[in-house]
Amino acid sequence: TITNTVTNVTLDQTDTDTTPDSLSVDITVGNGIDLVVTKTVDDASPDEGQAITYTITVVNNGPAQATNLTLDDVLPAGVTLAGAPTPSQGSWVAPQWDVGTIDDGNTVTLMIPVTVDAGTSGDTITNTVTNVTLDQNDTDTTTDTLSVDIDVNNDTDLVVTKTVDDATPDEGQAITYTITVVNNGPAQATNLTLDDVLPAGVTLA
Repeated sequence: TITNTVTNVTLDQTDTDTTPDSLSVDITVGNGIDLVVTKTVDDASPDEGQAITYTITVVNNGPAQATNLTLDDVLPAGVTLAGAPTPSQGSWVAPQWDVGTIDDGNTVTLMIPVTVDAGTSGDTITNTVTNVTLDQNDTDTTTDTLSVDIDVNNDTDLVVTKTVDDATPDEGQAITYTITVVNNGPAQATNLTLDDVLPAGVTLA
């Protein structure tokens, strides 16, 4: 609230009635602001172990200046921080980004590098921005996108090979069959089973 007041009213005459004078007027500056917060990821369908980057973008569409802006990003289970987050402005102390002040029309970003944990193939992992606080009133939060999902790939290249140590044995000879399973990824193979029924002509030794 800003008050403007007329002072030092002087004239040659005597003002016989100052009661109707209104020497001050107030203005109350609007405290509304349209802040748009968006969460994105550079790969929404990563593999296990893959490095991905989350980006938080904050746009001030005004009309007020945004001051004392902070927000939180708590990483969900399934991803692990892979380096120091990089803010274009302000400072990061997990899980809070202390943005500070954003002028009308300006944009700031925070990039958070993570790796996708092993054992997450087939999972949907949601990362959400929380606790957005500032001195002003955000008049329109409908344009905010505070959450982003990744769907971890569930594909794997499994190679199963059956070999024998002697392909031309004699009767009564001991031989060994070997089953080799190689996981060429990218996903972790879980709950894997296979059968090997010995054929007629050989006996388990």
